[in-house]
Amino acid sequence: LLISDACRTASKNFPLYQKNVGDYMSLMSFEMFCAAYFGRVMQLTDRENGDLQDKEFVNAIRSIQVDPDFQSNTKLVATYLGYNVGFETEVFKKGKATFEIMMKHPKALINDFKDRMANDQLNEAEKGSYLYNAFKRGEDEKVDIGLLVQQGQVMLQTSADTTPLPLQWLLANLALNTQVQEKLANLLKGYLQGGDLTEEHL
Repeated sequence: LLISDACRTASKNFPLYQKNVGDYMSLMSFEMFCAAYFGRVMQLTDRENGDLQDKEFVNAIRSIQVDPDFQSNTKLVATYLGYNVGFETEVFKKGKATFEIMMKHPKALINDFKDRMANDQLNEAEKGSYLYNAFKRGEDEKVDIGLLVQQGQVMLQTSADTTPLPLQWLLANLALNTQVQEKLANLLKGYLQGGDLTEEHL
């Protein structure tokens, strides 16, 4: 249900991003991912609400996407590994502030979730999230919580990077093929009967 809420919230704000669909897609993708991962809607596409640090994190990822120094996967992986062992590559030094946002913010989000879970402060939606279930499995199976946090960092970083690309490709193709766009719109209208798209429909 929360993923539908995240999409509905984001779609209302789309007119604000007509001149920069790439930013919108990154924010919306991170929003959908966080709905499943944390069990909450962060309202990232809403320019007046939403957490500033969440938006800074997504913007940091967007800036890395267009930085020629990070276009090489080898450089990016070397920078990431170097950061984790305390070695600063030349590429890292150049984009240190951006890279630290990318590394520290996901860890802070995950640790905050873990602390609230330990103090029984999570709501029902958060208790249905991926992260809650991962921590629960970690308790039962003695999974290294530090490793879980590290995996979460990578997942959060890629959510605002990899997911928007196929979505942008899809939208571009729909824009170029108006007959397919019309066919899809009619299909959805007939299927939804005036209601909202939910996980049950999918």
